[in-house]
Amino acid sequence: MKRSVIIAMVLAAGLSAADGAWAQKPTEPPARDEKPPPKEQPKVSLKPIGEVIAQIARQTPGRSLDSQTVTQPGGAVVYQIQWMTADNRRITIVVDAQSGRILSQGR
Repeated sequence: MKRSVIIAMVLAAGLSAADGAWAQKPTEPPARDEKPPPKEQPKVSLKPIGEVIAQIARQTPGRSLDSQTVTQPGGAVVYQIQWMTADNRRITIVVDAQSGRILSQGR
């Protein structure tokens, strides 16, 4: 009887040790189709839109209707500003967002 108790204890100890080995998950290699994270664009200092609108108001009497910040294909950033002139014409003004220089003004 002692012999069967000892065999049962050894078997139980062996099963519990083996149970821990089965619980470990195999490590998976990284996927080959993963793309590296995109490179960040360098930070560009932009003129505040309020300063740009004030500059336009000094040169072209009227008021701002709407504005958008647009990144052009080459990476340049511009402001596109919809402007109502003093004589009620609606024009679009494109401004270099870094320098504040007016690039185009017209319909």
